[in-house]
Amino acid sequence: MLNTFYSASLYFILNVSIILSIISCERFSSNFPNSPNKKYEAVYISTETGKHYKVIDSISKQVYFITYAEFSTSNDAKAGYFSDDSTQFATAYHYGHKGNYTWIGIWDIKTGKFLRYTKTNGWTRNISWVFDK
Repeated sequence: MLNTFYSASLYFILNVSIILSIISCERFSSNFPNSPNKKYEAVYISTETGKHYKVIDSISKQVYFITYAEFSTSNDAKAGYFSDDSTQFATAYHYGHKGNYTWIGIWDIKTGKFLRYTKTNGWTRNISWVFDK
């Protein structure tokens, strides 16, 4: 009787672990952000000037724009973030030549037009606040 109890408990624990693993993998299998309305994806790509985000239509895969750093020297994007209304996309790049700072560029998604930038002291990957400015 005790052996049956342990077998059933082990079976339950293993099944719960497998289910949690599947959920975790599905949630985090994507290496790029999706817009809140799920219409756009930001795909992390390599170019001659480093790694940047290519913002595309989720269904047609039409390319709207590719982000770029403050300077033309090689630099990798450290973070990407969509605005809550899915109309803008921000990308962070780190610099250290004038003290450590993060340059954050903001683009209009539909037009691909660069709108503005902001800088923050230190290196950060959390840029969710940038659209509140």
